[in-house]
Amino acid sequence: MTRFKRILTFSAAALVLTAACSCEKKAENTDGEMTDSLENTEQNEQNDINADVTESENEETPDAIPETDEEKEQEKEEIPPVTEPANPFEGETLESFYGSAAFVGDSVMHGLQLYSARGITATTGSTFLTLSSFAARHALSEVSEKSYHPLYQGEKMKTEDALALAGVDKVFISLGLNDVRVTPKTYYENYVEFIGKIKEKCPDIKIFIVSTTYPVESPNPNKMDRATALDYRNQLYDLNFRLNAWCAENGGYFVDVMSPLISENGFLADEYTSDNYVHLTNKAYTIWEQTLIDYATALIESGKAPVSFPSIPLDTTE
Repeated sequence: MTRFKRILTFSAAALVLTAACSCEKKAENTDGEMTDSLENTEQNEQNDINADVTESENEETPDAIPETDEEKEQEKEEIPPVTEPANPFEGETLESFYGSAAFVGDSVMHGLQLYSARGITATTGSTFLTLSSFAARHALSEVSEKSYHPLYQGEKMKTEDALALAGVDKVFISLGLNDVRVTPKTYYENYVEFIGKIKEKCPDIKIFIVSTTYPVESPNPNKMDRATALDYRNQLYDLNFRLNAWCAENGGYFVDVMSPLISENGFLADEYTSDNYVHLTNKAYTIWEQTLIDYATALIESGKAPVSFPSIPLDTTE
C-alpha cells in the first residue's frame, strides 16, 4: 500500500506540473497572438490614414462661391477714396502770390524790374535780383571783388543766399541769353545746377522758369547776321524746350512768356524789340504782366499751371 500511495503521489505531481507547463505555453501563445493583433491593427490604421491623405490630395478644390452684390459694395466702401493733392496756392491773392516771390535774371528780367517800378503792377511788390549780362555760369561762381552777382540790400552775394535772406517762397528765373553762345555745350547743365543750388539753400521754395527771349529775325547788323541769329534762336529754343521738360519732371513751373511775342517764323517779333536785337519794349512787358497774372490766377484757383509752350521744335532751316 505504501508503495502504491507513493506512485499515486508522484503521478499527481506530474499531472500538476504538466498542467502548469501547458498553461504557461498557452499564455505565451496568447501574448504572441495579442502582439501580432496589435501590430496588424496599427498597420491597418496607418494604411487608412495614407489612403485618406491620398484621397484628399486627389480631390479637386471646390469652386469659390461668387461674391454677392452686397459683399462687393461693402468692399468698395472699405477702399479709401482717391483724393486730389492739396492746392499749395489756395487762399492766395495776386498781391500775396507775387509779394512773396523773387525774380532772378539778366537784362531782359531787369527790364521787367524797371517796368514794375514805373507803376502799380502785379510784380511791384516782388524782390528783384537782376543784373545785365548775368548768366548761370556767373551764379555758380564764388563771390569775390571781380565776381558777377546781383546785389541784395547793397551787398554782392550768391543768389541762393539772397533768396534765403529775403524769405521768399517762389523764385522766377530767366537766364540763357548770355549762356548759350559762351557755353554752348553746358548751358542747360549750368542752369539746372544753379536751380539745384537754390533748392539746397531754400528746400521749400517753388521754382518758376520764365522762358528765355529769342532774337529778332533780322537783327542789327552790328549785333549779328541772320544765319547767326537763326543759330542763336535755335539754341535758345533748345534751352526753353529742355527746361520745360525739367519742370514737368521735377515739380517746377514753366512760364511761357515768349510764345505771345514771336513772329510767324519763330523769332522775336519786330514790334516787341527795343533795340532790334533781344531786349523788349514796354508793350512786350505789358504782355509779360498779363501772362504772369493769368498764370498765377490759374494756380490759385485750381493748382494747375496753364500749358502753352509749343510741343515741337520750331523750324531750324534757313
